[in-house]
Amino acid sequence: MGMLGMHGNYAPNVMQNRCDVLIAIGMRFDDRVTGNLEKYAKQAKVIHIEIDQSEINKNVHAHVPILSDAKLLLQRLLPLVKEKSYPEWAPVPRHGQGGIRKGDPQGPQPQPRRAYQDGHGGARSVQPDARHISSYLPT
Repeated sequence: MGMLGMHGNYAPNVMQNRCDVLIAIGMRFDDRVTGNLEKYAKQAKVIHIEIDQSEINKNVHAHVPILSDAKLLLQRLLPLVKEKSYPEWAPVPRHGQGGIRKGDPQGPQPQPRRAYQDGHGGARSVQPDARHISSYLPT
């Protein structure tokens, strides 16, 4: 879905405050991700996987705190997980697929960086005399 927090994407920020279970792997829960802690993911049961014990329950209460190296833990847990599908659930908003967008959630909004890209990933302008600081804008 994308990055969380003030420098992240809109959809994951909305969805973390709608989810039933929040699985946080190596997440510090700093104020740039959580915003107001009094309102942050209050509906969710939090599973916090963290190698640094001082981060668990520091800012957000972990209902299931797990002190472990994430890679080792996930290597042991993944074989126990059975794949399931829940098509009746609301579609997960995804970037570029008409999901949750800041502003008008009813329809896709233009992506400014794509307005400047040509088919080769280089920058071009809608105005021929415009100047650019960067010649590459990642998609």
